[in-house]
Amino acid sequence: MGVLTRVRRGVLPVEVATLALMNAGAAVVCLLAALFPLSTGAPTTLNLAVAGCAAALAVLMLVLGKRTPSWLIHGDIVIAIAAACAMAGRSSTPAGELLAGFVLTWIGVYVTLFMPQRQARLHALLMTVGLGVAVIASSLPSGLTVWVSVIATVWLVVGVVGHLVERLHAQADTDPLTGVLNRFGFERAARREQAVARREASTVALVLIDLDGFKTVNDRGGHAAGDQLLIDVTKAWAEVLRPRDVLARYGGDELVVLLPRASRDDAERVVRRLARAHDAPWTYGLETWRRDEKLEACLARADHGLYAAKPSRRHLTLAAPVAGRPVAG
Repeated sequence: MGVLTRVRRGVLPVEVATLALMNAGAAVVCLLAALFPLSTGAPTTLNLAVAGCAAALAVLMLVLGKRTPSWLIHGDIVIAIAAACAMAGRSSTPAGELLAGFVLTWIGVYVTLFMPQRQARLHALLMTVGLGVAVIASSLPSGLTVWVSVIATVWLVVGVVGHLVERLHAQADTDPLTGVLNRFGFERAARREQAVARREASTVALVLIDLDGFKTVNDRGGHAAGDQLLIDVTKAWAEVLRPRDVLARYGGDELVVLLPRASRDDAERVVRRLARAHDAPWTYGLETWRRDEKLEACLARADHGLYAAKPSRRHLTLAAPVAGRPVAG
């Protein structure tokens, strides 16, 4: 199975595949630099060592695929920065020094695209210090020019491109109608919370909600009425949820709430709070997310509970008077 095929099938995360290919490319370049040095003083031994290390990391990541730990990715980046700076410091020509700086620029692009801004800035700071030490050690007249050019480019990428990437991620994760997370954004947030719950040995509750009579609202008032209902409901619920709780529009008139550090009883209390926040009728399925369970399995159990509760119109027994209206039941 090729790399692109494995990426498409989700076997190989794109950030892992990209770093593996970067390692492979670095191995080839360093091997060529060792075989065909630019000058008699070129660091041939260092190039061979970097080529071997980069090739080994590329193979390891392709084998591990989605099991590649984050520490290995960060460690690979640190090794790559150290190797590039070492080659810049050992370079005997401005061309070699500039080539090492070019490698740092590509590392800057990678960390900006695939890492949070804080982590990307830390790696950029490491590049700044590392290359600064390297150009001082090299004593080449072009050292200061190379350092300024490379580091300015790295920080420009981290700052400008990083801001654009964050905006694109936010748009990709957000439902444009309600402003809450969409399905993709919810799944990303849910998996992060599950990882935290595993570390803390805490529980996570999940509430899947289906708005009742939504089709009737659309039929009577048009899609604008349905859209406004979704906007009003999500706004009202967002105001009564905790900052860490995750509210998302999972699709159509289906909403989902993830409650970190919440037991089933805690989740039932949140459900009652949601019922008091807005008088729209709805039915829900509530489940505790097991630590060894996939998100899809937990959602399936909540979905089963939701539709089992539909005939009894469970929401009606939970609703509290809103705006002076009596509780239905």
